[in-house]
Amino acid sequence: MGEDARFAISHAKVVGVHDPQEKMSHVSVDAAAKSVSLVAAAVGKYTVFLELQAGKAKWLHALDLDIRKRWELQEEFITTFNPGGPSVSSPLVDAKTRTLSLKIKNNSPMTIKDKAVVTVAGKRFKEQVDIGPGSVATTSISLTKVWNRLSPGSIPVTVQMAGETQSKNAVNWELGQDNASRVASRSKCLDLDAY
Repeated sequence: MGEDARFAISHAKVVGVHDPQEKMSHVSVDAAAKSVSLVAAAVGKYTVFLELQAGKAKWLHALDLDIRKRWELQEEFITTFNPGGPSVSSPLVDAKTRTLSLKIKNNSPMTIKDKAVVTVAGKRFKEQVDIGPGSVATTSISLTKVWNRLSPGSIPVTVQMAGETQSKNAVNWELGQDNASRVASRSKCLDLDAY
């Protein structure tokens, strides 16, 4: 998405480009009418039609496009039939090791070597990543510095890398159990009978 995709045509000339879904932000045909350049405006599956001509014959050729972001923060789920019920397996906050593990997929044909900035509970963690084309990298981050800021349930995780920002939620209902007695000692019961 947002990057130039070129399509070379042989044995015909491009006489037109039709984008009925209007999802391309830029469309151009080279001067020789032998290649088309497209830039998608949004992620998704779209069809663009090239109007081709060879001699007196003209026809439409469909390009079925699957537009993806350069990289994606993967979200994976454990099925309903898992003991303990359905849950999120990536990104994952592990209460025993106090770590966050997440998976980043490279959707581009080039290696991504960059510094990923991962934000959890307001704290930014910097991780160097090196992800080959079409590969998935797993990164683990120690959350000991922010552990007391986390609460049970959804934990927002934001990753900034290669000019993009993506967010997902890790889910862990076991967080805070080690602090339960400390919280209980600071809590006061309120008498609400008067209300």
